[in-house]
Amino acid sequence: MTKSSATPYCSAILISAPASGQGKTTITAALTDSVAMKKALQAHYQAGKPIYAECGGFLYLQESLTDQDGHSAEMAGLLPGSVQMQKRLVNLGLHSLQLEQGEIRGHSFHHSQLETTLQPFTASNPQRNRSRSENFYRVDSLQASYLHHYFPFNPQIAAGFFL
Repeated sequence: MTKSSATPYCSAILISAPASGQGKTTITAALTDSVAMKKALQAHYQAGKPIYAECGGFLYLQESLTDQDGHSAEMAGLLPGSVQMQKRLVNLGLHSLQLEQGEIRGHSFHHSQLETTLQPFTASNPQRNRSRSENFYRVDSLQASYLHHYFPFNPQIAAGFFL
């Protein structure tokens, strides 16, 4: 899809992007101008259709993003929060996430810090000592976090993100 396009008819949306921290200003500029995409995501969400977002996609659903140079941009605004890109790695590592249907695993790798009033649904269990847990958010039909889940680890849970 281009920045001027809306989402095509679909029953669920997966929003994933490169590891947050790559292309700091490119990501901001490319997504800020995408008014049609933002409206389409909001309509999809308001219709109660599933949205699953991870890492950079998770950032896009926040209210704003500020790059390392201090330039701020309005994001999609489906989640209450602001993101500040950092010069250093914020979190890295393998994670396990326990949900109602069981466990799914994945990893985190990001150079951003989130500030939000939203309470997490749950948090991951980092698999290495130097990592910290990552929050997992669920609001109605929207599920999101920094985690990149490895869907083959538990295909049933993965499918549930989109139902």
